[in-house]
Amino acid sequence: MTGRRNVISGCRFFCWIESMDGRRVWSYQNDRKVRWFDTERERMNMNKDIFWQIMEEAKEQCGRDLGWMADWLERQLRGMQPEQILKFYAILCGYQEAANKYGLWIAADLLKDNGCSDERFLYFRNWLIAQGKERYLAALKDPDSLADAGRYDNGEFVSLNYVGYKAYQELTGRDIYPDCTSEMRKEMLEEVSQEIPCHPLIEYPLEIPDA
Repeated sequence: MTGRRNVISGCRFFCWIESMDGRRVWSYQNDRKVRWFDTERERMNMNKDIFWQIMEEAKEQCGRDLGWMADWLERQLRGMQPEQILKFYAILCGYQEAANKYGLWIAADLLKDNGCSDERFLYFRNWLIAQGKERYLAALKDPDSLADAGRYDNGEFVSLNYVGYKAYQELTGRDIYPDCTSEMRKEMLEEVSQEIPCHPLIEYPLEIPDA
């Protein structure tokens, strides 16, 4: 037996068929089965790999529609436990901060219309994360690789900041920002930075290393 829940979001129709034990969820879009996941497994193992898996699936399902992607991500998070949402948000913060590099900011400023302020650079980093792990790592290794990134929405994804906040608040009634402590953010930044091969001249000031 299954339970059925329908959700209307704008002009798009979604429904989920969930088994009685709550362990397996099928995701449908316009009556087309698009994804299943073992909720218990994902709740137990939110980590960098699961984070990127979710972001890649969001890109596959939503394409360049960032509003739809934000809605899709929020729905995925609402199916998880609060501690897993908090971990997702901490991982997002880690990748945001790991990409806070002067050389990448220069590239973003050249790519975007009307320049790139501090705030807009954060939205650009969100947009870069939404492109998936491969594009994200490539941009930090060589910011020039963004030249063929297929920029859209002016390279900004504002609402990515809020998908974790909304899901967490709905489930707990709490604010995710203070719950994601500075210690958690620092630990996650250290963890994600280990896998990022940054360009040697990406930091500020731009200094050519000694031969």
